[in-house]
Amino acid sequence: YSLIFASVVFAGLLGLLLLMLVSNGVTAGYASAYSTFSGMGAWRDNLFKLMDNWYTLLGVDVKGGEHFVSVESIINIFRIFGSLILIVLPFVPFLFYAKLTSRPFKILLWSNLISTGFIVFACVFGSLGGVNWRLTPIVGTSAITVVATAAEFWQHREQFKISSRLAALFTAFVCMLSGFSAAKIATTPADYGQNNHLHYLAEQLEERDLTYGYADFWLAQAITVISDSEVKVRNMSVVYDSYDSRSEPIPYDYQSQFTWYDDQEGVDRYFLLVSSYEYHTLNSYISELGYISADELIYHDEEIDAYTTYYLIVFDKNPISK
Repeated sequence: YSLIFASVVFAGLLGLLLLMLVSNGVTAGYASAYSTFSGMGAWRDNLFKLMDNWYTLLGVDVKGGEHFVSVESIINIFRIFGSLILIVLPFVPFLFYAKLTSRPFKILLWSNLISTGFIVFACVFGSLGGVNWRLTPIVGTSAITVVATAAEFWQHREQFKISSRLAALFTAFVCMLSGFSAAKIATTPADYGQNNHLHYLAEQLEERDLTYGYADFWLAQAITVISDSEVKVRNMSVVYDSYDSRSEPIPYDYQSQFTWYDDQEGVDRYFLLVSSYEYHTLNSYISELGYISADELIYHDEEIDAYTTYYLIVFDKNPISK
């Protein structure tokens, strides 16, 4: 174990050194944000948010004032207890560690402990806990460890003085969590979630027979996938050019390819899809470049009864140059 641990530490340090050499001081803002400390004043809130993220990730959905006795509440109760078992049980075998004889099982326990510890540390003292899905690795390793723990207790129930029924109960709760999620997925309509702004924008672009253009990171990749690449939208960002005293769109290298910003073969119309703020910021640049058309795309979010305006500017040439 000491050799394995030393090898992992050495490989990690070697990787950091190589990263420093290869990156040559270049940083990725989005990615780096989740490997840095958050302010000390946020640590307490991050700790409490960790519990909310864990429960919501595992499907717990409780609103204030709901009665305990209802179908939805009973399912939530099972989810709550199953979530607790999922996070607590993998650490129980450490109480009997001296009696454990299976080396693979011990490695599994330590693997789960170390990976969970790293993620929890980054969530509480960093910014990793901004969304619940970043706890997904813990769900995976914990589920595997719970099943392995139940099997270990079952096989050595006399040695551990633990009831075989208790071991089966642990596994049953985890299986029920999976069953509830599977049932939820099976009963979800095939078009669920398609009434959002991303699908609306993809439809607008397809209706106009536009096939290539640029938008910010949070729109570009999603619209490309939704349209099944019928509309290819590439990442761009808006920056202020102090030399020309104006803002302009530039390639956004994160999760991009350099060739995406070249003139594309067979494309005679390009577009920029921007927010209202970006449009007014780029107004001078757009006017100087010249454009074919500029349309307002107004999306109505019916759930919160709110309107969001996007601008679609079409050009007869590539509006972004490297």
